[in-house]
Amino acid sequence: MRDSNTLLASSRAAAPIREARGDSACVASSTCRALCPIAVDHKIHLSWSEARLNVEGAALSRGLHPPRLGIFPSNAADPRRPLSNRDALVYTARMLRHVYRRAAVAAAVLVALCATARCAPAQSPPTPLRAQVIESYPHDHDAFTQGLLLHDGSLYESTGLYGRSSVRQVELQTGRVIKRVDLPPELFGEGLAEAGGRLVQLTWRQGVAPTYDLATLARNGEFKFAGEGWGLCYDGQQFIQSDGSNRLTFRDPATFAVTRQLAVSQEGRPVNALNELECVGDTVYANVWLTDRIVAISTANGAVRADIDASGLLTPAERAASGPDAILNGIAHDPATNTFLLTGKLWPKLFRVRFVPR
Repeated sequence: MRDSNTLLASSRAAAPIREARGDSACVASSTCRALCPIAVDHKIHLSWSEARLNVEGAALSRGLHPPRLGIFPSNAADPRRPLSNRDALVYTARMLRHVYRRAAVAAAVLVALCATARCAPAQSPPTPLRAQVIESYPHDHDAFTQGLLLHDGSLYESTGLYGRSSVRQVELQTGRVIKRVDLPPELFGEGLAEAGGRLVQLTWRQGVAPTYDLATLARNGEFKFAGEGWGLCYDGQQFIQSDGSNRLTFRDPATFAVTRQLAVSQEGRPVNALNELECVGDTVYANVWLTDRIVAISTANGAVRADIDASGLLTPAERAASGPDAILNGIAHDPATNTFLLTGKLWPKLFRVRFVPR
């Protein structure tokens, strides 16, 4: 028979589930946070009377007797009054003791009472940063950059557009293309990542991800996947993919099978149009499509840790000469200097930057 302390401990054990699902933590007290691994998604607010109806209905549907009047906290004078966090915990413990014996039923009660405790998403504001230019390099202004990767000092790039897509190895200092493999004209190249000596290149809407030998760029296979491919990076354990929404998809590096998905949000609001990605430790850096904005995302819970202003890298004249499609879209981390390489579609330059406070 569980008392309230035992219940609280067991509820905390559900926190990894919440984290893996990408749900926001709850505001208010630690009690509310412990009780809300699931129902925070639903944003349901229940009064005492509504909670009682839910619990009685759940009991009757399972052939159990509804709870006695005494099971409600003694201070519930107003049936319309929302439950406090403490009341929710006490009531849950009593319900589990008097009515429910199976774990599945107990979980259903926790969902209802979590909502009753008025949980809500809570995230700290992201750190405002900007891109400080350290150095610039030439870049192929005909390259419709979709993915950028620095591996052991060598720069690799994926380019897009039908009939113009490619994967290439590039000399950083000069922008010279060392090796290049063109995609068939029906494929639109997208994000690029490396794992185990193999490059993986997404395509936009074709559901195929060609793979290449890192040393030679010889094509050596492909993965199949559903949906659109936008950005791709590798965190040392899994591929992480964007699809233009606020969702990140984690994939097995051997099979490309989906292992989990994560919703990205900033202060409780979804961040959509995630595009090119770069994995650095437990953080994913993502271009936000059609903007000069980069967000740094926690892979633990999907919260935006930093909001980075990358505007002003090109001069107005360079931007105008590059055309309306010349938007920021390329991030590569250099672990040797802890700096980042940034470029864009059809940009004449590639920039080495450091992210510093605004």
